[in-house]
Parts: sequence; structure tokens; C-alpha cells
Amino acid sequence: MVALAASTGINGAGALLESMRAQRPADDACIDCGSGKPQWASVSFGIFVCLGCSGKHRGLGVHISFVRSIFMDAWKPEELRAMEFGGNALFRQLLEERQLSKLPLADKYTAPSVAEYRAHLKALSRLQPDSAREQTQQQIRPAAGSALGAAAAPAAARAAALAA
Repeated sequence: MVALAASTGINGAGALLESMRAQRPADDACIDCGSGKPQWASVSFGIFVCLGCSGKHRGLGVHISFVRSIFMDAWKPEELRAMEFGGNALFRQLLEERQLSKLPLADKYTAPSVAEYRAHLKALSRLQPDSAREQTQQQIRPAAGSALGAAAAPAAARAAALAA
């Protein structure tokens, strides 16, 4: 029984997150240090991180980066949606477009454009998967000239695909 829980995670989240990572190669390495097969995630940003970097994220505070174990924690549906809408590639794209990727960790994750990304991801993840989802998305999608710019479009496209 313990082996099953370790392989699927509490409430089956581990298997779902592993499947998600298999479909998105950038998610198979820690967003911060590049370590392979990260076992932790920052729900706030929809990114995968290694154990060492998860401790650094915890040090930022849960109001900045809420960290979960892929296999040891229970996941809420909106947390899983945040991971689905996010992803390491999308977040890395934002960091590179805003020239934030080389900043120290605390500066990177507290930058205004990153805070806006976090807020939009949170809003998307709280939407219920129903027919009204696409209409609500239109209301919260950032403007093309906003701090998120083009980086928000793939998450919005993923949300629209899920709503269909």
C-alpha cells in the first residue's frame, strides 16, 4: 500500500503530475538549477523544482511561492490546474522576455511582472471547468502590452482547450 501511495501520490496527484511532465520536456528539470526529475512544485508559478530549490522557495514565503511535494502532499483541483496552465517552459519564457532569468532567486520571484503572472495563473486555476470558463478567461486575460505580454497566451490557449 505504501509503495502504491509513493508512486501515485496522495489523491493520485503524483501520477497526473508525472504524466504532465512527460508531455512537457522542460518540466523534467528544476526550473532554477536544472536538476533532473524534480519531485517538488511551486503551485504559485506552475513550475517544477528540486528538493534543494523547494527549500529556497519556502524561504520566500507562501505568499510568494507555495510549494508542494509531487508525491507526499494532497493536491487540490485548483493546484493541479495551476500546474497544467503553467509549466517551466512558459515561466522561463516570461523570465527571458523580461530579462529576469539571471537575477537572484528572491529578486526574480518578487519582480512585478512575475507577481502579475502569479496572479493571472491563480485566477485561471480557480475557474471551474465548465462552459462559462472561456468567457471568464477573456475578462482576466492580460492585455497584449501588459507585463505578461505574449507569455500569457499559451496558458490561455491551454485553458481554452481544457474548457472545450
